Amino acid sequence: MLDLDHFKAVNDAFGHLVGDRVLRNVVHEARKVLREGDVLFRFGGEEFKVVLPGARPDDLAMMGERIRRAVAEADLVEHGQPIRVTVSIGGFACPAGDTTTPQEMIGHADLALYSSKKSGRDRCVIA
Repeated sequence: MLDLDHFKAVNDAFGHLVGDRVLRNVVHEARKVLREGDVLFRFGGEEFKVVLPGARPDDLAMMGERIRRAVAEADLVEHGQPIRVTVSIGGFACPAGDTTTPQEMIGHADLALYSSKKSGRDRCVIA
């Protein structure tokens, strides 16, 4: 689960059309580092879910860091001004054979996301 940090400030400074381009750029950067078979989708607002089939906690941490870094290092310029965006990421790995429901998995990832935000943003926390 990933959420853009301080995204309201982007919309307030540049407008919603630029904000939409920023969201599309985040998706583009994240997809560049995802593996074949991984799924990225918008969950609402500036929040996205990433499903990494078969991933273990260390895989999640590695992929989360790759996504975080790709977004933070992306070059996006509007009206001559660079727009720097960071993301906070929370992840949860469900062990094989576990009976955790999709709603429970989202809940665990959501808690990890809030932990990421509370501990300073622009980081990845795996539950």
